[in-house]
This record gives sequence, C-alpha cells and structure tokens, in this order.
Amino acid sequence: MTYPVEWRASLHYDGLHHVNKFGFSTAVGATEITIWDGGAIYAYPSTATVMKVSSASTADAAGSTGALTFLVSGLDADYAEVSETVTLTGQTAVNTTKKFLRVFRGYVASAGANGGNVGDIWIGTGVTTGGVPTVKYAGALAGENQTLMAVYTVPADKTLLLENLKLSSSAAVKVATVRLMARPFGGVFRVQEKFTMPAGGLSWAYHVPKDFVAKTDIEVRALTSVGTESVSASFDGALIPNRST
Repeated sequence: MTYPVEWRASLHYDGLHHVNKFGFSTAVGATEITIWDGGAIYAYPSTATVMKVSSASTADAAGSTGALTFLVSGLDADYAEVSETVTLTGQTAVNTTKKFLRVFRGYVASAGANGGNVGDIWIGTGVTTGGVPTVKYAGALAGENQTLMAVYTVPADKTLLLENLKLSSSAAVKVATVRLMARPFGGVFRVQEKFTMPAGGLSWAYHVPKDFVAKTDIEVRALTSVGTESVSASFDGALIPNRST
C-alpha cells in the first residue's frame, strides 16, 4: 500500500497489516441495501454463536467434485480475530466448533475437479433448507470461491486507517447513491461519506486516512435511481495495534 508522504513516515507499528474489503451485489434497486451477497441491509449477530456452513449443491462435499473445505473468518465474543476451516457435507449444514460474533469473510480452501463451489455456500444460523440457512451472515455464490461483502468490523485493540473507497456500477446511464456507514461500539450507524455515483464508477482517496476505532462496524450501502443494477464497492486501509499509554 502507498501512503501519502505527509503521514506515511509516522506509521512505525509492529503488527501493521493491510485490510482490503470488496463487495458486489446484482440486486441494488430503489431500496437501499448493503453491498454483499445477501441482497439486503446486513444484520449482525447480537451474540457470539456457532455458525452453520452449507451449500445449495450436494457436489460441495468432501470426496465430491465441488468445494471440499471452506474457511470462515471473523471475530469472537471479545472482538478478537478468529477463523476456522470446515469440511463441507453438501446441503447438510456443518457446525463450526468456534463461536463467531462477526463474520466478514469466507472462501473455498480446497476443491475437487470442478475447481470451486458448485452451489451457493452460506454461513448462518437457524433451520437450513436445501443448504440455505434461515439467517445468513455471509455467502459465497456459485463459482466465486469467495464472499463478496463490503462489510468489516475493527478488531479489539486495533484502529483501522481507511485509505480509499472504490465504487463501480453496471449501468450505462443510471446513477447510484452510495453511503459509507459506520457504527461505533454501543452506538448507531452514521453516514461517513455519501456519493452520487455517475455511470461507470468512482474512486475516492483520503489524503489523510479516516480512522475507525476498535469494535466499529463498517459497511457500504447503495440504491439506484431507476430499475435494478449491479454495484461493486471496495475499500483499503491499514490495521494498526493501539499504542499503550
């Protein structure tokens, strides 16, 4: 990552690493939604819980041709980073052994002859029907091998320095209204940036990074002026450990 000259030299932190979040939705219409695979405003777990991982296809299972294993990444009850790899069993849900308070990424870790997931893979809770859970917290649509969600929560004892925001649209003449939203711990979601995105897309760079403290939920939302279209959103930042005082 390239940092602006005026503040780059001040970043002398052990443990600094790059955060890149990217989302895509084909279901952006007149009602605002979060840019993720679920096609709605994203709902966060209220407590840390065991997640169910399942696929809409029976081919996504150990010994078959689709996805064999799937990695789930997020935060635990203490907002510490946690991940787990589960062995898929098709439409039958597999429970994680760890509990997740947040899930903000998942991907196919190994696959059979198909090279990836044949069906949509979902991470969620509740009753699972045909591989689809009642409540969805993340999903990797068929063939993607990866969740596409512009959703992130800053881990405990860390600060996220947001560097840029990139947006694009499938529309040739329509426009989309996009909002960068953030909710500090114990607070409410507030708009951080609001753009009327022209046809094609928009890239926004912060000359001084925008900082988000530990336990802040961050997401990108969008709506369109006419019809339904595809919108992508991504953001980059530096995740740094908080200095002790």
